[in-house]
Amino acid sequence: MKARRILFSSLLVVVSISSHAQTPQIQTLSVQSAWGGLGKPAHSDFSIHRQGNSYNAGRRAVPSNSLNAFMSAIQEAPIGIPTAANLGITAQWLREHADQAGGHASRLYYGDGLPDQKALFREAFEDQRTLPSRVKHVYESFHTDDYPHMRVQVVLQNGAQVTLTTDSQNPYMLPWCVTANGTTTKTYNANISRALFALLPPKFDNRGRLTDEFDSFNGLLSMLGEETASTVERRWDLMRAEHASADALSVLRSAYEVRSATVNSYHDLAFGKAWDGGEPHEENLHAALWRQGFPKSFTVTAILLRQNDKTEGANELLKRAPMYENLVFSVPWLDAYFKSHPEENAWLFYVHGESVTDKAMYVFAADMKAAGRVDLVTRVRSVQHQAALFESGHGDYWIILPDKTAILWRWESLDHILKWKVNEFPAHECTDYRTVSGGCAGAVISPDGVPESTRTNQTSSSEATPR
Repeated sequence: MKARRILFSSLLVVVSISSHAQTPQIQTLSVQSAWGGLGKPAHSDFSIHRQGNSYNAGRRAVPSNSLNAFMSAIQEAPIGIPTAANLGITAQWLREHADQAGGHASRLYYGDGLPDQKALFREAFEDQRTLPSRVKHVYESFHTDDYPHMRVQVVLQNGAQVTLTTDSQNPYMLPWCVTANGTTTKTYNANISRALFALLPPKFDNRGRLTDEFDSFNGLLSMLGEETASTVERRWDLMRAEHASADALSVLRSAYEVRSATVNSYHDLAFGKAWDGGEPHEENLHAALWRQGFPKSFTVTAILLRQNDKTEGANELLKRAPMYENLVFSVPWLDAYFKSHPEENAWLFYVHGESVTDKAMYVFAADMKAAGRVDLVTRVRSVQHQAALFESGHGDYWIILPDKTAILWRWESLDHILKWKVNEFPAHECTDYRTVSGGCAGAVISPDGVPESTRTNQTSSSEATPR
């Protein structure tokens, strides 16, 4: 109970003061606010002084009831976690703002959504059962290029002082740290922010953060909309894919479970056309496919070309994809690893009829030439259409050759690369679609799971040993 109290010198316990007690009178209130980040830094100062029975901020009179509202908010019991009720989120508020929140959900392109997609979002946004979790996630987020700060110093008539500080980027700048008489308490009480908002002049730095900024990316409505979007994104994308590629998905479902699907024009090192040169974007159906016999987290990333509103190649996939699947699982050490690590995510590429596409081959060749492994370019190119390309769950790309040799093309792991440590592989700089960490390796793994460098060292050591 002691930790829940803020002491104001000779006052009684102010945070838990009863509604029958008199609100302490403020003598002065000063606010310092600053902002830094990817832009011009800003700083503002503001103060209110009591003069007789009135309050003034410079030449402007400040209503005493506004000061009393701020003081009353400080006295409220601390709120340990952000709550919908305190933030003003009611069932009616959710209903009235669902479409507006969808407009802020940038990942969904809500304005272009199908009626069923919009209904899906609205239902999720208005769901009060998931609301506490979504609000919690909103207040766990942060922005790396945004550094606001606000400090409020309150001096009461009897000389007691209260300090409120916050560095929060989130709506209402919650939480506040309230310090009085040597005791600091953290509270997610939006009433403090609202009362302070009413006191500050319109152009005061960070003032807009103290209320719900409907049109701002960091306002409560927009952040709650983005959080809701994250919970429905997969179903939203699947609805769009079903609308655009129903026939193809039906064919795929005859042999696979479709775990997710989306239609887009994305590109990466193994698929799609780069968005440059003024050429039309290449639209594809992307589907994550799983079936009995696969490890739990292993899927086929099927990328099928869409032209003239038609999705091509679904029937061909049923014939050719098993060849690549069987190749991956025919590698003894790799099959054993996936069986003993069922949670390891892995994606086998199947793009427009093959696994190692011409685009992947082009990028691979450039990477290997830069890494001094031109020999691998020739080796892979000779069996390109029979080789399999897959990505492991740590951002690592592997090419499996028909003779069951594995080539670690590039890696991005920070802890391990399947059964090896990251320091066991080189990390040359990649030429395109560069990795954030790691790099291009060009490391060869034998069918029995021995890295080429290890085997070479073992052979050299054996040859150097006197008989």
